[in-house]
Formats: sequence, structure tokens, C-alpha cells
Amino acid sequence: MVFPARALTIEELQKGIEQKNAEIQKLQEAKKKYQQELQKNQQRSGTLKQEIANIDNSIKSISNNISLTERQIERARLQIQRLGIEISQKDASIGKVKSGLAIVLNSFAQREQEPYIYALFKGGSLAQFFRSMHDATLLEQKMLAALDNLHELRNERAEEKSESEEKKAELQNLENNLTVQKQGQIAAKNDRGSLLAATKNEEKKYQTLIKEQEQKEAQLEKEIADYERQIKVTLNASLVPERGRGVLAYPLPDTVLQTCSSSLVADQKNCVTQFFGYTPFAASGAYSGKGHNGMDFRALVGTPVFAAAAGVVEATGNTDTECPRASYGKWILVRHTNNLSTIYGHLSGIDVSKGQTVTRGQRIGLSGRSGYATGPHLHLTVAITQAVQISSFPANTCGKRRNITLPVVGSDPASGISGYLNPLNYL
Repeated sequence: MVFPARALTIEELQKGIEQKNAEIQKLQEAKKKYQQELQKNQQRSGTLKQEIANIDNSIKSISNNISLTERQIERARLQIQRLGIEISQKDASIGKVKSGLAIVLNSFAQREQEPYIYALFKGGSLAQFFRSMHDATLLEQKMLAALDNLHELRNERAEEKSESEEKKAELQNLENNLTVQKQGQIAAKNDRGSLLAATKNEEKKYQTLIKEQEQKEAQLEKEIADYERQIKVTLNASLVPERGRGVLAYPLPDTVLQTCSSSLVADQKNCVTQFFGYTPFAASGAYSGKGHNGMDFRALVGTPVFAAAAGVVEATGNTDTECPRASYGKWILVRHTNNLSTIYGHLSGIDVSKGQTVTRGQRIGLSGRSGYATGPHLHLTVAITQAVQISSFPANTCGKRRNITLPVVGSDPASGISGYLNPLNYL
């Protein structure tokens, strides 16, 4: 015969919570060490051995984050159980107070039916009369105290219920995080396997692969640029939102709008690896002479990516399924209510879907190095909404009769307004 498991007491649950806190602290300390190690080399490694080592470190970091999230889930469940017991105890206490209050009210009502002056002339002594008045005063004090206690218990129960709902929402978010983190772990392991399969663990083949990827990306950028030149839209100055700091929120935690090469930027900060427009890299011949269409931020694989403003997810996609190791990789397009749209590229995980409403600062995915990326980072594009469209068009670079689907941005030749905007004007 199988007996049901014994319900844990509040003390046992609290002990379990404290144990999880200790485990979480150790994993958070390990997370910092992994971050420091990974921050040392954010760009593509010069050798196959270094690249494999970086991928392995990334996998270890993701595995540590998964363990951290699992412990946080376990803690949240224990906290919800503890709160459930506390709420039940409050309900029981409220029931007892109500029962006691009913008795007091009944006694008080009976005394109210017989005025004190009537009790005095009914034949009792003066001492009995004053004792009766004293008892009535005590009865009234008990009633008021019971009411105060009932009010306090109800407030405490309301707070515990509110905290329980918050913990349930936290648990749901953590479980979503865990799913996306595991997807990122699988992707990183697949990257490692694909790299070894493509190079057969030979340095010469790795160098050849890098050159081929660079050529492929340059050719695809030209095809996309040629396609975007054909997109003609009508734009006027009134469609361009007014510039201002804070119009858009930072898409990453711990973000600074300074180049990562600055001595003022701390290692753990998600700084800028490339600005918008005609950057030195663009001047070297990249982007088909159009300039960089967004901003790149340093971000380790698995870093939360946030919606820059409230809006609706217009679409999500993954160019790697159509043209491996080129363009955005996993991407999200969000249309905002302020006539801006934002595109997030090179993600390792996506946890929103088309048509979903998002709030400012809501986590929508995880950063990564999908698509064409020399190292893990987040690409952010800001554009005028009327100029943005999702297109699927032939990309010869990716193979014959193969279309690639991604967000593209047009311009207005009449007014000279480009659909692309400098994110720095709005962050």
C-alpha cells in the first residue's frame, strides 16, 4: 500500500527555502565568473581551438544558468506552499474570531434589550448595578478588540494572497526562462557539432570556413540592399518621432551607451560594439555602402532581451533555417504605438509570438550569436513603422530557388527620408 506524502510544515518549508537560497548564491557567484571569462573574448576567435573553447565556455555558462533557474523554480514552489499554509491558517483564525465575535455581539444585544436603569430598580444592589455596567464595558472592549483583530487578520491574508500571486507569476516566468535557456543550450551544442563537422577539426578548413561565411554575408547584404532600394514608401517629417532620451528603453540589462573600447566601461556592462551609420567597419566596405542599419551591443549568450517600448509583435523568424550563418539569425519585430518599430537580431531564444502584446521592458527573448555574428551580441534596429515590412524574396547567395524571410525597410526618394533611424536618438 502506498501512503500519501506527509505535508510539510511551515518550519520545514522555510528550511528548504533557506537551503535553496544558499544554492542560488553559489550559482550566482559561478555565473559572475563565467561572465568575466566570456567577456574576455567577445569577437570571433582567431583559431578553431579558441573558437571551440569559447563555445564550450558558453555551454558551461548556459548550463550554470539553467541550474540557477531550476533552483529559483524550486524556491518559488516552496514559497508558494508556505504562503498557502499561512493563508489557510489566517482563514482558520478569521473563522475563530468571527465565531467569538458572534457570541460577544449576541451577549451585547441581550444587554442592550435591558436598560441599565431598569436593572437598578429590578431589585439588585448598587454594587451589582455597577458590576453590570463594568461587565458591559468589558464586553464592548472585547467586541472592539475582536473587530480590530479581524481587520488585521484580513489585511495580513490579503497581503499573503497578493504575495502568493506574485510568486505564481514569478514561477511562470522562471519556467518560461528555463524553456528558452534549454533551447539556447541545444543551439550552442548544435553549433559546436556543426563547426566540428564542417572543419573536421582542421585549422585550415576553419579559416576557409570563416572566409566563406564573410563572402556569403557580404553577398547577402548586397542582395538585401538591392531589394530595399526597390521599396518606395511615402514618408514625411511628421511621421518621424521627435528625438529624445528615454523614448525607448534599453533592450538589455546593465546597458551603457558607450563603446566597449572605452576605459570607463566595466567588464560586466553591455556596451556598444558598433554604432549606427558609417562606422569604421562600414567604411571598410561592409553593408554594401549603406552603413550599419542599427546598433550592436555586447551581450553574452542567454542575456535577457527586453522590448524597448510597448507594442505588438509583428513577426518573428530565423534566417538560419533558410540561409545558415547569414543575416539576423533569430529575430523579432515589434511595432510600437509611437510610430517606431524595433528589430532584435542574433537571438539564441525567442519567447514571444506574432500578434502578442508586449509592455515596455518585458523580456521577449535571449541574446545569442545566431545568423552572421563574429561573436555573441544583440543587434537593435529602429525604423519608422510605415517603412517596415516583412518580405520573403529570392536570395541567390543562399542557394537557387531559396527565399529568405526577414524585416526590410524602405525609404522615400521624394522626401529623402530613410526608414532607418539612429537608435541613439531615442535610447
